[in-house]
Amino acid sequence: MPRRVDPNKKKQRRDWRWYASFGLNAIVALSMVLGSVVLFTGISTNRQIPTIEPPTAAPTLPSTVAPTLAPATAVPTLAPTVAPPTPTPKASASDYTFAVAGDSRDGDAIYTKLLNSVMKDGSEFLIHTGDLVPSGSIENWQNFQNLMKGFTLPFFPMPGNHELISNGKISSYLKFSGAPTPTTNSQVTHYSFDRGAAHFTIVDSSTGSLMDSEFTWMDNDLDASHAPVKMVFVHHPPYDPAGTNHVMANGGEKFMQIVKQRGAKYVFAGHIHCYEESDSDGVKYIITGGGGAPLTCPPAAGGFYHYIHVTMRGENVTMQVVKIEE
Repeated sequence: MPRRVDPNKKKQRRDWRWYASFGLNAIVALSMVLGSVVLFTGISTNRQIPTIEPPTAAPTLPSTVAPTLAPATAVPTLAPTVAPPTPTPKASASDYTFAVAGDSRDGDAIYTKLLNSVMKDGSEFLIHTGDLVPSGSIENWQNFQNLMKGFTLPFFPMPGNHELISNGKISSYLKFSGAPTPTTNSQVTHYSFDRGAAHFTIVDSSTGSLMDSEFTWMDNDLDASHAPVKMVFVHHPPYDPAGTNHVMANGGEKFMQIVKQRGAKYVFAGHIHCYEESDSDGVKYIITGGGGAPLTCPPAAGGFYHYIHVTMRGENVTMQVVKIEE
């Protein structure tokens, strides 16, 4: 049907403002439509959102660090003041050392080492308990003198039984051994002397025992001494603590009785080629026969080469066994 037009209604005119308003509203409406489409349809854009990994550990905050101070100026170390050494006081007349050895025959090499050791250990003198030579021949004594040439300390020997072997004579012993000879009788082989607090009695048992005259001299000598320390030296021991018969042939008990009665505290002997030590009635008996002669005991029983180093400090006596290596 054809559209009818109201003849009474005037045709309306639209100016530019209407069109501008209509265009602006259209743009806004289009923007809203497009935003809704993107929001609800998940349309992706080209921009990627970075994934942030959670930290594996709590961050460590730096601790407060103490400031480093500059090193202080070092105080110089002063060298200690060294006082001058105090002079060592000289030993009194009663402080000294000496050596005792025995039975050096047939052992020149060992005896030479022994002499050298005694020369170096501070000993003032050496006492030898006999059997200096294999026999009393002149050749043996000349060899002994050669061994003793370099020994410069005082030497106090006594005769043993080997000094009388092969027609050996006491006169040869007195001529070659270096033993002191009493002025009253040039053939006497016993003697005594004092040193510090000690009295030394040297007895002759070269025949295997003591003759009555020797017992008398020994008894009188010890009785006349007022030394606080008395020592007796003899070649043959009055007894053997090991039980052998290598002792005085007779008179051993009498010897020990005199030693005890006269207050001697030490007896040194040889003849047995070992080191032995024992006590009897308050007297110390020492056998020292390791100066070079063939040893007669196993090492555990004292069968080793040696000498005795004796130290005197006033009336105090100490001893040390000094071994000589082969």
